[in-house]
Amino acid sequence: MKRSHGSGHLYVKHGSYYGRWRGADGRFVNKKIGEVRGRGEKDEITPAEAERGLRGLVEAESRRPATPAEEPPHTVDQVADELRERLAVEGARLSYRQNCESMQRIHISPAIGKRRIDRVTRQDFERLGRAMLARGLAPKTVRNVMTFLHAVFALALANEWIERNPVAGAARPKRRRQGDANPDLRFLTVEQLDLVLAAIPDEIVTPPPTARRRGRAGPGPPPPPDVLGRCCACSFSPRPSRACASRS
Repeated sequence: MKRSHGSGHLYVKHGSYYGRWRGADGRFVNKKIGEVRGRGEKDEITPAEAERGLRGLVEAESRRPATPAEEPPHTVDQVADELRERLAVEGARLSYRQNCESMQRIHISPAIGKRRIDRVTRQDFERLGRAMLARGLAPKTVRNVMTFLHAVFALALANEWIERNPVAGAARPKRRRQGDANPDLRFLTVEQLDLVLAAIPDEIVTPPPTARRRGRAGPGPPPPPDVLGRCCACSFSPRPSRACASRS
Protein backbone atom coordinates (compact mmCIF):
# COMPACT_ATOMS: atom_id res chain seq x y z
CA MET A 1 0.00 0.00 0.00
CA LYS A 2 1.30 3.41 -0.94
CA ARG A 3 2.10 5.48 2.11
CA SER A 4 1.77 9.26 2.37
CA HIS A 5 4.91 11.35 2.80
CA GLY A 6 6.09 11.47 6.40
CA SER A 7 4.06 8.44 7.54
CA GLY A 8 7.08 6.15 7.69
CA HIS A 9 8.04 2.87 6.06
CA LEU A 10 6.91 -0.64 7.08
CA TYR A 11 9.12 -3.61 6.28
CA VAL A 12 9.73 -7.22 7.34
CA LYS A 13 13.03 -8.40 8.75
CA HIS A 14 13.85 -11.74 10.37
CA GLY A 15 10.15 -12.65 10.57
CA SER A 16 9.06 -9.40 12.23
CA TYR A 17 7.47 -6.12 11.18
CA TYR A 18 9.63 -3.01 11.62
CA GLY A 19 8.78 0.63 11.17
CA ARG A 20 11.15 3.32 9.99
CA TRP A 21 10.42 7.05 9.94
CA ARG A 22 12.13 10.40 10.34
CA GLY A 23 11.78 11.95 13.78
CA ALA A 24 11.23 15.60 14.70
CA ASP A 25 14.97 16.15 15.10
CA GLY A 26 15.64 14.89 11.55
CA ARG A 27 17.08 11.52 12.57
CA PHE A 28 15.62 8.20 11.35
CA VAL A 29 13.89 6.03 13.95
CA ASN A 30 13.66 2.24 13.63
CA LYS A 31 11.38 0.23 15.93
CA LYS A 32 10.07 -3.30 15.97
CA ILE A 33 6.27 -3.54 15.76
CA GLY A 34 5.61 -7.27 16.07
CA GLU A 35 6.21 -10.70 14.61
CA VAL A 36 4.65 -11.70 11.30
CA ARG A 37 1.62 -13.99 11.68
CA GLY A 38 1.96 -17.26 9.83
CA ARG A 39 -0.72 -19.70 8.70
CA GLY A 40 -2.57 -21.14 11.67
CA GLU A 41 -0.89 -18.76 14.19
CA LYS A 42 -2.78 -16.33 16.44
CA ASP A 43 -0.22 -14.58 18.67
CA GLU A 44 1.53 -12.69 15.86
CA ILE A 45 0.14 -9.65 13.99
CA THR A 46 -1.29 -9.19 10.52
CA PRO A 47 -0.17 -6.60 7.97
CA ALA A 48 -3.16 -4.40 8.84
CA GLU A 49 -2.25 -4.52 12.53
CA ALA A 50 1.34 -3.68 11.67
CA GLU A 51 0.12 -0.64 9.72
CA ARG A 52 -1.93 0.57 12.65
CA GLY A 53 0.99 -0.01 14.99
CA LEU A 54 3.31 2.03 12.78
CA ARG A 55 0.84 4.92 12.57
CA GLY A 56 0.52 4.92 16.33
CA LEU A 57 4.32 5.03 16.80
CA VAL A 58 4.71 7.87 14.30
CA GLU A 59 1.92 9.91 15.93
CA ALA A 60 3.33 9.32 19.41
CA GLU A 61 6.77 10.38 18.25
CA SER A 62 5.39 13.56 16.65
CA ARG A 63 3.72 14.57 19.93
CA ARG A 64 6.93 14.29 21.91
CA PRO A 65 8.62 17.65 22.60
CA ALA A 66 11.66 18.29 20.49
CA THR A 67 14.96 17.71 22.25
CA PRO A 68 16.78 21.04 22.56
CA ALA A 69 20.01 21.27 20.64
CA GLU A 70 23.04 20.65 22.82
CA GLU A 71 24.81 23.88 23.72
CA PRO A 72 28.35 23.98 22.31
CA PRO A 73 31.09 23.88 24.95
CA HIS A 74 32.40 27.24 26.13
CA THR A 75 36.04 28.26 25.87
CA VAL A 76 38.05 30.13 28.49
CA ASP A 77 38.02 33.26 26.32
CA GLN A 78 34.23 33.15 25.95
CA VAL A 79 33.68 32.91 29.70
CA ALA A 80 36.25 35.65 30.34
CA ASP A 81 34.44 37.91 27.86
CA GLU A 82 31.14 37.24 29.63
CA LEU A 83 32.72 38.05 32.99
CA ARG A 84 34.05 41.39 31.72
CA GLU A 85 30.58 42.24 30.38
CA ARG A 86 29.11 41.49 33.81
CA LEU A 87 31.73 43.73 35.42
CA ALA A 88 30.66 46.57 33.14
CA VAL A 89 26.99 46.07 34.11
CA GLU A 90 27.89 45.94 37.80
CA GLY A 91 29.74 49.27 37.50
CA ALA A 92 33.32 48.12 38.03
CA ARG A 93 35.98 50.78 37.56
CA LEU A 94 37.09 51.38 33.99
CA SER A 95 40.74 50.98 34.97
CA TYR A 96 40.02 47.56 36.50
CA ARG A 97 38.10 46.40 33.44
CA GLN A 98 40.92 47.58 31.18
CA ASN A 99 43.39 45.68 33.35
CA CYS A 100 41.28 42.51 33.04
CA GLU A 101 41.15 42.90 29.26
CA SER A 102 44.93 43.35 29.15
CA MET A 103 45.56 40.26 31.29
CA GLN A 104 43.27 38.18 29.10
CA ARG A 105 44.79 39.40 25.84
CA ILE A 106 48.47 39.18 26.85
CA HIS A 107 48.68 36.24 29.26
CA ILE A 108 45.52 34.09 29.18
CA SER A 109 44.41 33.93 25.54
CA PRO A 110 47.77 32.80 24.08
CA ALA A 111 48.07 30.03 26.69
CA ILE A 112 44.59 28.60 27.36
CA GLY A 113 42.10 30.98 25.73
CA LYS A 114 40.91 28.51 23.06
CA ARG A 115 40.65 25.57 25.47
CA ARG A 116 37.27 24.25 26.58
CA ILE A 117 36.41 25.56 30.01
CA ASP A 118 35.73 22.03 31.29
CA ARG A 119 39.05 20.66 30.04
CA VAL A 120 41.43 23.03 31.87
CA THR A 121 43.13 21.57 34.95
CA ARG A 122 45.01 22.85 37.98
CA GLN A 123 48.29 21.83 36.34
CA ASP A 124 47.53 24.14 33.40
CA PHE A 125 47.33 27.15 35.73
CA GLU A 126 50.53 26.23 37.52
CA ARG A 127 52.34 25.87 34.18
CA LEU A 128 51.04 29.30 33.20
CA GLY A 129 52.33 30.82 36.44
CA ARG A 130 55.77 29.23 36.06
CA ALA A 131 56.02 30.44 32.47
CA MET A 132 55.17 34.01 33.50
CA LEU A 133 57.78 34.00 36.26
CA ALA A 134 60.35 32.56 33.84
CA ARG A 135 59.73 35.53 31.53
CA GLY A 136 60.71 37.85 34.36
CA LEU A 137 57.22 39.03 35.30
CA ALA A 138 56.62 40.17 38.87
CA PRO A 139 54.94 37.78 41.33
CA LYS A 140 52.19 40.37 41.81
CA THR A 141 51.36 40.16 38.09
CA VAL A 142 51.04 36.39 38.35
CA ARG A 143 48.77 36.74 41.38
CA ASN A 144 46.56 39.23 39.54
CA VAL A 145 46.17 36.86 36.57
CA MET A 146 45.33 33.96 38.88
CA THR A 147 42.75 36.07 40.71
CA PHE A 148 41.06 37.02 37.43
CA LEU A 149 41.07 33.38 36.29
CA HIS A 150 39.54 32.33 39.61
CA ALA A 151 36.64 34.72 38.94
CA VAL A 152 36.29 33.41 35.36
CA PHE A 153 35.98 29.81 36.50
CA ALA A 154 33.71 30.80 39.39
CA LEU A 155 31.28 32.19 36.78
CA ALA A 156 31.52 28.94 34.79
CA LEU A 157 30.82 27.00 37.98
CA ALA A 158 27.76 29.15 38.73
CA ASN A 159 26.45 28.49 35.20
CA GLU A 160 27.03 24.73 35.69
CA TRP A 161 29.50 24.53 32.82
CA ILE A 162 32.10 22.94 35.12
CA GLU A 163 31.83 20.82 38.25
CA ARG A 164 34.55 22.55 40.31
CA ASN A 165 36.91 25.52 40.16
CA PRO A 166 40.41 24.19 39.38
CA VAL A 167 42.07 27.55 40.08
CA ALA A 168 41.24 27.27 43.79
CA GLY A 169 43.91 24.63 44.40
CA ALA A 170 46.59 25.99 42.04
CA ALA A 171 49.90 27.18 43.50
CA ARG A 172 50.58 30.88 43.13
CA PRO A 173 53.18 33.37 44.46
CA LYS A 174 52.44 34.34 48.05
CA ARG A 175 51.68 37.93 48.96
CA ARG A 176 54.44 39.65 50.95
CA ARG A 177 53.44 40.95 54.36
CA GLN A 178 53.77 44.61 55.16
CA GLY A 179 57.31 45.36 56.33
CA ASP A 180 58.93 42.42 54.57
CA ALA A 181 62.12 43.24 52.73
CA ASN A 182 61.93 43.28 48.98
CA PRO A 183 63.75 40.11 47.82
CA ASP A 184 65.02 42.00 44.78
CA LEU A 185 66.96 44.51 46.90
CA ARG A 186 70.66 43.88 47.55
CA PHE A 187 72.71 45.66 50.24
CA LEU A 188 76.44 46.39 50.42
CA THR A 189 78.53 44.63 53.01
CA VAL A 190 80.79 46.62 55.37
CA GLU A 191 83.85 45.71 53.31
CA GLN A 192 82.15 46.85 50.08
CA LEU A 193 81.08 50.11 51.74
CA ASP A 194 84.70 50.77 52.85
CA LEU A 195 85.86 50.31 49.26
CA VAL A 196 83.27 52.80 48.01
CA LEU A 197 84.33 55.39 50.58
CA ALA A 198 88.00 54.82 49.81
CA ALA A 199 87.37 55.49 46.14
CA ILE A 200 85.97 58.97 46.88
CA PRO A 201 88.76 61.57 46.33
CA ASP A 202 89.61 63.59 49.44
CA GLU A 203 91.78 66.30 47.89
CA ILE A 204 90.38 69.62 46.74
CA VAL A 205 90.40 70.02 42.97
CA THR A 206 90.93 73.60 41.82
CA PRO A 207 89.65 74.25 38.31
CA PRO A 208 91.99 76.05 35.89
CA PRO A 209 91.56 79.82 35.31
CA THR A 210 88.77 80.66 32.93
CA ALA A 211 88.59 83.54 30.49
CA ARG A 212 86.80 86.64 31.69
CA ARG A 213 85.03 89.28 29.69
CA ARG A 214 87.04 90.85 26.85
CA GLY A 215 89.36 87.80 26.72
CA ARG A 216 91.34 88.59 29.90
CA ALA A 217 92.31 85.59 32.01
CA GLY A 218 91.59 85.62 35.70
CA PRO A 219 91.63 83.38 38.70
CA GLY A 220 89.28 80.44 38.81
CA PRO A 221 86.27 80.31 41.07
CA PRO A 222 86.91 79.48 44.71
CA PRO A 223 86.98 75.75 45.56
CA PRO A 224 83.70 74.30 46.76
CA PRO A 225 83.37 73.39 50.44
CA ASP A 226 84.03 69.83 51.51
CA VAL A 227 80.41 68.81 51.61
CA LEU A 228 81.23 65.16 52.25
CA GLY A 229 83.10 65.79 55.50
CA ARG A 230 83.77 62.79 57.61
CA CYS A 231 82.14 59.53 56.62
CA CYS A 232 79.03 58.20 58.35
CA ALA A 233 80.93 55.59 60.31
CA CYS A 234 83.31 58.19 61.81
CA SER A 235 80.44 60.47 62.85
CA PHE A 236 79.25 57.88 65.37
CA SER A 237 82.57 56.31 66.38
CA PRO A 238 85.64 57.77 68.15
CA ARG A 239 87.88 55.74 65.85
CA PRO A 240 87.99 56.52 62.11
CA SER A 241 86.94 53.86 59.67
CA ARG A 242 89.45 52.10 57.46
CA ALA A 243 88.36 54.26 54.53
CA CYS A 244 89.03 57.50 56.46
CA ALA A 245 92.30 56.14 57.87
CA SER A 246 93.52 55.34 54.40
CA ARG A 247 92.78 58.88 53.20
CA SER A 248 94.35 60.63 56.22
